[in-house]
Amino acid sequence: MGDLRRILAALCIVAMIATGIGLAIYVVMNTMNAGNSTPSSPKSSLAAPAPKLPTPEEFRVGVEVTGQQCADNGVCTYTYSISPNYVGYHPLPEQDFTVFYEISGGNAPQPGNFTVSDGQARVFKDVTLEGPPGAQLQATVTQISLVAGPKPIPTPETVPPEQLSPQPIN
Repeated sequence: MGDLRRILAALCIVAMIATGIGLAIYVVMNTMNAGNSTPSSPKSSLAAPAPKLPTPEEFRVGVEVTGQQCADNGVCTYTYSISPNYVGYHPLPEQDFTVFYEISGGNAPQPGNFTVSDGQARVFKDVTLEGPPGAQLQATVTQISLVAGPKPIPTPETVPPEQLSPQPIN
């Protein structure tokens, strides 16, 4: 029985030595391969978002009152311009689209719209609205739709150039 124990002990020692040598070879080979390879670029699991038509919630439209004239009857005429701001996270579509909004704070809600083309909003400036003295004008985006057909080209007869102003929409 003593011989059997010696043989088993010898086999265990040989197995441990073989395992140690195998691990050493593995570590050396991986270290050599890692030194010869070019580092790979880190991979992101997030893909770039695809362009899509924004929703009304992704636009903020500021209203800047540029003039005010009040009559004796308590009715004021406000002159204003808008400043659109895109607050969405995805790229805008390449196709032109129209943003419809409504100005509140005057005597009656006033609808308006602007077209976005190549990242620029073509807005009217110096628009007038009647309202009470001290009115606070606000714009709310109500709808967004793609423009169908070719790009409209305003002519001087339809829209004076000083009233149409391209603005970046951030």
